[in-house]
Amino acid sequence: MSGKRPKGKCPLTWHKLRLFTIIVWRQGIVRSTRWRFWWQLGAIAFQKPDLLYYYLVALGFGEHFFSFRHEVKVQLETQLETLKQQVQETQETSYRLSPFS
Repeated sequence: MSGKRPKGKCPLTWHKLRLFTIIVWRQGIVRSTRWRFWWQLGAIAFQKPDLLYYYLVALGFGEHFFSFRHEVKVQLETQLETLKQQVQETQETSYRLSPFS
C-alpha cells in the first residue's frame, strides 16, 4: 500500500469497532498467518499510520469474501452431489428400460 490518502475524519462507530475485533480475532489469533498479520499491522502503524485505516478496511473486505467463498463452495458441492444422484438415477432407469439388456 503506497501513497498517502486524504486526511478525513473517519468517525469510530460501533459497527467499525465490532469489525475491528473480528479482524483481530480471526487474523491475529485464529489463523496460522497470525504472525504475519501482527508484523504487518505494526509496520503499517509505525511507518505509514495514514494507511492503517485502509489496511484494516482491506482486511475487512477479505474476511467478507473468505466467508462468502466458503458459503458458495458448500452450495456448489451440494448442487453437484444432487446432480450426480440425478444422473445416476436416470442411468439406472435407462438400463432397466433398454430392450437389449
